[in-house]
Amino acid sequence: MQNHITVGSIEGRPIVEFDDYELQDWFDDIFTEEYGICYEYRTDNEEGPFGNYIMHFSADVSEKKLTEIVNSIAPEEINKVWALNNTVDGRIIHAWPEGEPIYVRILAWFKGLFDKYIA
Repeated sequence: MQNHITVGSIEGRPIVEFDDYELQDWFDDIFTEEYGICYEYRTDNEEGPFGNYIMHFSADVSEKKLTEIVNSIAPEEINKVWALNNTVDGRIIHAWPEGEPIYVRILAWFKGLFDKYIA
């Protein structure tokens, strides 16, 4: 499986879970435009450091097929899309619970903006 993405099932129906909205949106395009697969509905939970976004598919969509599609994308490409919303100057801004506390990263981000645009 890929970083930031989990393929599984809930009550016998396949799901794909993402820990980033932009990543979910990108895969929505891949599933629909390249493979003709549409999810039935999505649930969002924005709690926690990243939140999560779950695409729920109909039972006739194969979990195996979804796994193959996800695994066909290079991890570097997935990480690049994930980084759009989750890094500043190459630093992860949502490092919780391990690593620096999130407020330290946010303060560093604001300091970087201040130094760049105001100072």
